[in-house]
Amino acid sequence: MQDLIINKEFESLIPSLTADEFKTLELSIIKDGLREPIITNKGVIIDGHNRYKICAEHNIPFKTAEKDFESENDIKIWIIKNQFGRRNLQNIDRIQLALILEPLISEKAKAQQGTRTDLKADNICQISDKSIKEQVKPLKPIDTKKELAKIAGVSHDTISKVKKIADISPDAIDRIKAGKTTINKAYKDIKKAELRSHFAEQGKDIEIKDGDIELRQGNFLTALNDIPDNSVQSIITDPPYAKESIAIYADLAEFAFKKLKPSGFLVAYAGQAHLPEILNFLMNKGLNYFWTYCLYHSGAKAAVDYVNIVNAWKPILIFQKPPLKRRGRGYDYIISEQAEKDGHDWQQSESGVSFLIDHFSDPGELILEPFTGSGTTLIAAKKLNRKCIGAELNPETFNIAKARIANATGGQI
Repeated sequence: MQDLIINKEFESLIPSLTADEFKTLELSIIKDGLREPIITNKGVIIDGHNRYKICAEHNIPFKTAEKDFESENDIKIWIIKNQFGRRNLQNIDRIQLALILEPLISEKAKAQQGTRTDLKADNICQISDKSIKEQVKPLKPIDTKKELAKIAGVSHDTISKVKKIADISPDAIDRIKAGKTTINKAYKDIKKAELRSHFAEQGKDIEIKDGDIELRQGNFLTALNDIPDNSVQSIITDPPYAKESIAIYADLAEFAFKKLKPSGFLVAYAGQAHLPEILNFLMNKGLNYFWTYCLYHSGAKAAVDYVNIVNAWKPILIFQKPPLKRRGRGYDYIISEQAEKDGHDWQQSESGVSFLIDHFSDPGELILEPFTGSGTTLIAAKKLNRKCIGAELNPETFNIAKARIANATGGQI
């Protein structure tokens, strides 16, 4: 048995085998022996660490093959590139290996840039012998980004995304490997979080109040309490509809009965999981059930695992303060463009709320939004020439809403 050297840094460049993979390799070597050589450089293993450990433990003979390199960096580059040809790797594994290569290739690129700096292009052109010209011709520069993308077999844009994910949210890398999310989804989540942080900081110094549109911080029951009773045409809102929050619909219905004009409308988004309970909370508060609209999601659909259903639409519950007064004829089916969710995870599309504002109010009339969130309803109301007052309880979301409203209206607020 030949004693070989294990360089821990070299070994760390090779993705670890799972317990099952190692056991399979071990049984194979015990049964058939080691058929391929362990690759070394000056007695140091550069490929075959697991095979060497198995052979040493079971006293199984092995052969070695020596490879020469100009530098330690070249050894590292070879080790990593060798993994791409030998193992069935996920894209995320290939990209992570490529990212380990990045500083090594960058260093090589810098070294290559300095090659033959004493020879200027005009001097080379004066040499008549073609063979000499070829000898002194500067080496082609290495584009690190393109080189990494070529090695990993993905676009350099994808590599940049994984690099950002690894820097900002290392846990997301594990979720990608486990198939619980994708590179694009994890990257979008990070970008959304950055944008929300930017909006929250930007919104601290903005005041939303111009006579037609106003945003207040606090619980709607207190923040909007000074709105005169019987003065509001419509309340158009998207309350929280997780099970622990749905009792808020009862407060919303009582508030709406006080503030709405006669024949005014409460238009409330709702979830389907607890729809019967939500309807019960809205009933018997003085409002009459009017209709249920269907808001169809044209973008990504959400899978509801416990009922094995892909949810493609959301109910919008319409209640009216007596007496009954019909609006202009229209369909009860709204196709909603996909919301970007750049301000809040529950953010609704502007197209959907614009339809509701247009159908349940007229220009110049007052709308309330008790759960403003990231400000979509206020933005749509401003564009449709309605007056709108909103309330938002969460301080960070309140600042995000202010910034989004100011940006959407060209800073005119």
